[in-house]
Amino acid sequence: MKKRNKKYNQVESVRKNNLRYLKNYALTFFAADNKPEQDVTMTTLNGDKATVTPVIADAITRFPYQWSIMISVFCIEKGVNTCKMELIKFTERYYQKDLIEYLNDKHQAFIKKQRDKNVNITGAGWIASPNGRDISEDEAGNIFVKLGAF
Repeated sequence: MKKRNKKYNQVESVRKNNLRYLKNYALTFFAADNKPEQDVTMTTLNGDKATVTPVIADAITRFPYQWSIMISVFCIEKGVNTCKMELIKFTERYYQKDLIEYLNDKHQAFIKKQRDKNVNITGAGWIASPNGRDISEDEAGNIFVKLGAF
Protein backbone atom coordinates (compact mmCIF):
# COMPACT_ATOMS: atom_id res chain seq x y z
CA MET A 1 0.00 0.00 0.00
CA LYS A 2 1.24 3.45 -0.95
CA LYS A 3 1.71 5.90 1.91
CA ARG A 4 0.11 9.35 1.58
CA ASN A 5 2.28 12.34 2.36
CA LYS A 6 -0.59 14.80 2.54
CA LYS A 7 -3.64 14.44 4.71
CA TYR A 8 -7.01 14.75 3.08
CA ASN A 9 -8.56 18.13 3.87
CA GLN A 10 -12.32 17.88 3.52
CA VAL A 11 -12.94 21.65 3.78
CA GLU A 12 -10.43 22.39 1.01
CA SER A 13 -11.98 19.68 -1.15
CA VAL A 14 -15.48 21.16 -0.69
CA ARG A 15 -14.17 24.68 -1.42
CA LYS A 16 -12.58 23.52 -4.69
CA ASN A 17 -15.78 21.73 -5.64
CA ASN A 18 -17.77 24.92 -4.91
CA LEU A 19 -15.45 26.90 -7.17
CA ARG A 20 -16.36 24.50 -9.97
CA TYR A 21 -20.08 25.08 -9.26
CA LEU A 22 -19.63 28.86 -9.25
CA LYS A 23 -17.23 29.07 -12.20
CA ASN A 24 -19.64 30.86 -14.56
CA TYR A 25 -21.72 32.76 -12.01
CA ALA A 26 -21.58 36.19 -10.41
CA LEU A 27 -23.58 38.09 -7.82
CA THR A 28 -24.99 41.37 -9.11
CA PHE A 29 -26.68 44.41 -7.65
CA PHE A 30 -27.78 47.73 -9.05
CA ALA A 31 -30.03 50.60 -8.10
CA ALA A 32 -31.05 53.18 -10.68
CA ASP A 33 -33.40 56.15 -10.74
CA ASN A 34 -35.94 54.14 -12.73
CA LYS A 35 -35.51 50.95 -10.59
CA PRO A 36 -34.57 52.00 -7.03
CA GLU A 37 -35.64 48.82 -5.20
CA GLN A 38 -33.49 45.93 -6.34
CA ASP A 39 -32.16 42.75 -4.71
CA VAL A 40 -28.84 41.01 -5.05
CA THR A 41 -29.25 38.48 -7.84
CA MET A 42 -27.19 35.67 -9.26
CA THR A 43 -26.42 35.80 -12.96
CA THR A 44 -24.27 33.96 -15.41
CA LEU A 45 -21.26 35.81 -16.77
CA ASN A 46 -23.32 36.26 -19.96
CA GLY A 47 -25.86 38.35 -18.03
CA ASP A 48 -28.67 35.81 -17.86
CA LYS A 49 -30.43 35.42 -14.52
CA ALA A 50 -29.51 32.17 -12.83
CA THR A 51 -31.61 29.90 -10.66
CA VAL A 52 -30.20 29.69 -7.15
CA THR A 53 -30.29 26.09 -6.03
CA PRO A 54 -29.72 25.07 -2.40
CA VAL A 55 -26.26 23.80 -3.36
CA ILE A 56 -25.26 27.14 -4.91
CA ALA A 57 -26.77 29.14 -2.02
CA ASP A 58 -24.84 27.00 0.44
CA ALA A 59 -21.65 27.36 -1.58
CA ILE A 60 -21.92 31.18 -1.66
CA THR A 61 -22.79 31.72 2.00
CA ARG A 62 -20.80 29.09 3.89
CA PHE A 63 -17.34 29.35 2.35
CA PRO A 64 -14.85 32.21 1.88
CA TYR A 65 -13.62 33.12 -1.59
CA GLN A 66 -11.05 35.37 -3.20
CA TRP A 67 -13.54 37.83 -4.74
CA SER A 68 -13.14 40.05 -7.76
CA ILE A 69 -15.66 42.90 -7.84
CA MET A 70 -16.47 45.42 -10.55
CA ILE A 71 -18.15 48.51 -9.08
CA SER A 72 -19.87 50.92 -11.41
CA VAL A 73 -21.73 54.19 -11.61
CA PHE A 74 -24.35 54.78 -14.32
CA CYS A 75 -24.34 58.31 -15.65
CA ILE A 76 -25.30 60.57 -18.51
CA GLU A 77 -22.49 62.33 -20.37
CA LYS A 78 -23.26 64.59 -23.31
CA GLY A 79 -26.75 63.11 -23.57
CA VAL A 80 -25.51 59.51 -23.75
CA ASN A 81 -25.96 56.84 -21.06
CA THR A 82 -22.54 55.60 -19.96
CA CYS A 83 -21.04 53.58 -17.16
CA LYS A 84 -17.87 54.33 -15.15
CA MET A 85 -16.25 51.22 -13.66
CA GLU A 86 -13.50 50.22 -11.26
CA LEU A 87 -12.20 46.71 -10.52
CA ILE A 88 -11.51 45.61 -6.95
CA LYS A 89 -9.40 42.46 -6.58
CA PHE A 90 -9.05 40.79 -3.18
CA THR A 91 -5.87 38.99 -2.17
CA GLU A 92 -7.44 37.22 0.83
CA ARG A 93 -10.51 35.00 1.07
CA TYR A 94 -13.66 36.58 2.49
CA TYR A 95 -17.15 35.38 3.24
CA GLN A 96 -19.87 36.99 1.15
CA LYS A 97 -21.46 38.53 4.27
CA ASP A 98 -18.16 40.21 5.23
CA LEU A 99 -17.92 42.08 1.93
CA ILE A 100 -21.02 44.21 2.45
CA GLU A 101 -19.57 46.92 4.69
CA TYR A 102 -16.31 47.16 2.74
CA LEU A 103 -18.17 47.21 -0.57
CA ASN A 104 -20.56 49.93 0.60
CA ASP A 105 -17.67 52.15 1.73
CA LYS A 106 -15.70 51.60 -1.47
CA HIS A 107 -18.74 52.19 -3.65
CA GLN A 108 -19.69 55.40 -1.82
CA ALA A 109 -16.13 56.71 -2.31
CA PHE A 110 -16.31 55.85 -6.03
CA ILE A 111 -19.68 57.62 -6.37
CA LYS A 112 -18.29 60.69 -4.57
CA LYS A 113 -15.29 60.71 -6.92
CA GLN A 114 -17.65 60.75 -9.91
CA ARG A 115 -19.84 63.47 -8.37
CA ASP A 116 -16.74 65.61 -7.86
CA LYS A 117 -16.29 65.45 -11.63
CA ASN A 118 -19.83 66.88 -12.03
CA VAL A 119 -21.15 63.72 -13.66
CA ASN A 120 -24.96 63.33 -13.83
CA ILE A 121 -25.38 60.03 -11.92
CA THR A 122 -28.49 57.93 -12.59
CA GLY A 123 -27.57 54.81 -10.60
CA ALA A 124 -24.89 52.49 -9.32
CA GLY A 125 -24.17 48.78 -9.13
CA TRP A 126 -21.62 46.02 -8.73
CA ILE A 127 -20.79 42.56 -10.03
CA ALA A 128 -18.94 40.13 -7.76
CA SER A 129 -17.19 36.98 -8.96
CA PRO A 130 -16.45 34.45 -6.17
CA ASN A 131 -13.74 32.62 -8.10
CA GLY A 132 -11.51 35.70 -8.44
CA ARG A 133 -12.06 35.97 -12.19
CA ASP A 134 -11.61 39.53 -13.39
CA ILE A 135 -14.73 40.78 -15.11
CA SER A 136 -13.98 42.99 -18.09
CA GLU A 137 -15.78 46.28 -18.64
CA ASP A 138 -17.46 44.83 -21.74
CA GLU A 139 -18.77 41.84 -19.77
CA ALA A 140 -19.96 44.09 -16.95
CA GLY A 141 -21.70 46.42 -19.39
CA ASN A 142 -23.39 43.46 -21.08
CA ILE A 143 -24.62 42.12 -17.72
CA PHE A 144 -26.00 45.50 -16.64
CA VAL A 145 -27.74 46.01 -20.01
CA LYS A 146 -29.39 42.57 -19.83
CA LEU A 147 -30.56 43.28 -16.26
CA GLY A 148 -31.99 46.63 -17.35
CA ALA A 149 -29.76 48.77 -15.15
CA PHE A 150 -29.53 51.56 -17.72
